[in-house]
Amino acid sequence: MNSRRTARNWALALSLAALPACNPYQNFSGEYYAGPIDATAFLAPYHGELPGPADQGGGTIAGAMAFAKGQQVVYYMFPFSGAQNSQVDPLALDTTVLSLPKAYVFDADPVMGKPFPAAKCKGPENYTFDQRSEAWRADEQGVIFSTTPTSPDYVPVVQEAPETAAGRTCQDIKSKQTLLSVMKDPGADNNFLAFAIIDPTADVTPHTAFGLGPVREGWYNHFLVTFLDGGYIPTESVPGMMGSDPYTRMTPQTLYAPTAIPGMDANMNPVPVAGGPGMGWDILDAARGQSGYSPVCHVLTYVPDDPLNPKTSTADLSAAELASAGSATADQGFFFCLQP
Repeated sequence: MNSRRTARNWALALSLAALPACNPYQNFSGEYYAGPIDATAFLAPYHGELPGPADQGGGTIAGAMAFAKGQQVVYYMFPFSGAQNSQVDPLALDTTVLSLPKAYVFDADPVMGKPFPAAKCKGPENYTFDQRSEAWRADEQGVIFSTTPTSPDYVPVVQEAPETAAGRTCQDIKSKQTLLSVMKDPGADNNFLAFAIIDPTADVTPHTAFGLGPVREGWYNHFLVTFLDGGYIPTESVPGMMGSDPYTRMTPQTLYAPTAIPGMDANMNPVPVAGGPGMGWDILDAARGQSGYSPVCHVLTYVPDDPLNPKTSTADLSAAELASAGSATADQGFFFCLQP
């Protein structure tokens, strides 16, 4: 078990041990900490791969290696919901069909594509975050969420409601109720963010040596939540057809996945083996921060010219490879592909 998960579990155990039976929060007031969110009812993709039942936690959410313009990147894949796939256009952000709740994001910079620039709240002097002993960072103000991934129609998309933490103590807001009692609700702006709330006990890989790696923290009704941040979702306005109203749709990037990749036989000789999305040789149009980036992917498979020498950039794909990606059987549909 990694040190981050251990710290959260100890924090939860200690907080629950000190509380009375029945309703443990009935005597609490103010902006109290209720512990990590109970993820038992979360949808399976947001638990990760589990060694046992969901109520035991401890799943693994593994990042997939890929390439964008020759640069190696990591992405986290989550499925479209049934409600999305039932739309005429699965990419449509139709709030009459989809539940797209607001998330209150502090001091974001949409113009620069940064949901989390330098915090403007006040943290402890000379502070250094210690993920082994602290449940959350004391030098940031976490996002305030309005929902968690328990509904079958949950999608990891939120409408940004911009707030500022300037002049406030970091993490002094842990619920929407308190936020709205001390701040004005600005309403959602026209920006959408790919935030995937995950089981707080999940082991997110690959591990990194600093901070929380790709994991960020926020709050839902006094509970600490963890999420993966895929950044802003590019959108476009689509004119209505046959008298219907225009609508907003997500703009995806393309993910090319080779059907065969390098492998080894029993004698450790290089041979082609079955490929597919998430096998380490996917090619994306763009890395996060580059023009063309989107945390939404249209997944196409292609037949590689030389499976033992995979391509690492869309610019290198041959005419034959692109033609194979255009076949009807190559289209794997749309997925969320969050790059941290």
